[in-house]
Amino acid sequence: MNVSVVIPTYNRAHLIERTVGSVLAQETAPTEIIVVDDGSTDDTTSVLAGLDSSVTAISKVNEGGAAARNAGVAAASTDWIAFLDSDDLWRPDHLTRLLAARAATEERADLYFDDTQQAEADAEGTIFGAADLDFGGADWLMRTDARGWAVATRQPAMLQSCMVRRSAFAEVGELWPALSSRHDTHFFYRILADHPACAVAGIGTEMTADDDAGNRLTPRSQLSGRRYWQCTLTLYNDLLERRRDPQERTILKDLLARGHKRLARIEGAERNLSEVLRHVVDGLRTSPASIPWSIAKPGTNLPAVDAARAAIEARSAATETTGHV
Repeated sequence: MNVSVVIPTYNRAHLIERTVGSVLAQETAPTEIIVVDDGSTDDTTSVLAGLDSSVTAISKVNEGGAAARNAGVAAASTDWIAFLDSDDLWRPDHLTRLLAARAATEERADLYFDDTQQAEADAEGTIFGAADLDFGGADWLMRTDARGWAVATRQPAMLQSCMVRRSAFAEVGELWPALSSRHDTHFFYRILADHPACAVAGIGTEMTADDDAGNRLTPRSQLSGRRYWQCTLTLYNDLLERRRDPQERTILKDLLARGHKRLARIEGAERNLSEVLRHVVDGLRTSPASIPWSIAKPGTNLPAVDAARAAIEARSAATETTGHV
C-alpha cells in the first residue's frame, strides 16, 4: 500500500469522526492515518482519543492549514502522502483507483489526483468539469510535462483528492505556512511545473459545507476579502521569483496585476485612497496592459496571456499518455 493519510483539523469535533470513517471505509486500507489537531479549543482532542486505534493523533499550536499538513507529512512513515480535509469525505474506491493508476504507470508520476465533487453551497459540478479535463474514455492521463495544468485558469488538482510522492513534496518546499489561504494553488503550481503528474478518472472526494465558518483552517470569509487577495499577491510574487520561462512569466504577471486590481477595489470600498493608488500603480507596473483590459472586459484575458497559456498547454499535452487500469 505504502501511503499515509494526513488530515488537518481545527474545532471539528462534530465532523472529524465522519471524515476519518470515510478513510477507514476505503476498499484498500492505507498504511496509516494521521490526524493533526491544529490547536482546537473544542472537544476535538477527546473525540480523537476515542477513534480507531489505527489513527494517530498529533496536537500542535494553531498555525494554519499549511503548517498542520506539513506536520502530518513529517510524522508519516511512508513514501506517499494522501491528504483529506476534516469536513470532506472520500468515496470508498478513492485510494483503490489512485493506487491502480500508480501501478499502471509504474509510479512514473510524482502526483496522482482524481476528481472532486464540489460542495453544493460553493458551486455545482466537479473540479474536473470546471477545468475541462477530458479523459476520452481512459482511466488515467499522465503528463511528463504538467505545466499546462499548472497555468490553467482552473487547476484540476485539489489537496483532498491527491496523493503525492513524499520526496517530491519535500523538493518543492512543502506547503508554505506564510499563506493562510491559497497555499494549495502555490503548491500545485510548483509541483505541476516541474514534476510528472497523473489525473485519474472518477470522483474520489466529496466536499461538504457542513462546518461553521470560524472552524475552517481557511475561513470562507477570506475567499473574497482582503486577506485572500494579499495571499494572492504573495503567491504570485514568489512564483515570479522562481520561474524564468517568458510565457509563464506573462501569465504570472497578469495574475499578479489582477490581484492588485481586486485589492484596489476592496480598499476603495473603504475609502483607503492611498492604498487604492498604490495597488493601481503596482498593478500597472507589473503588467501594464492587464488592469485596463480586465476593467474594460471583466472575466476575459489579455490576448498575450491566452496565447501563452495555449502554447504551454500544447507542449504539455504533447507529453500526455493515457491508459486503463
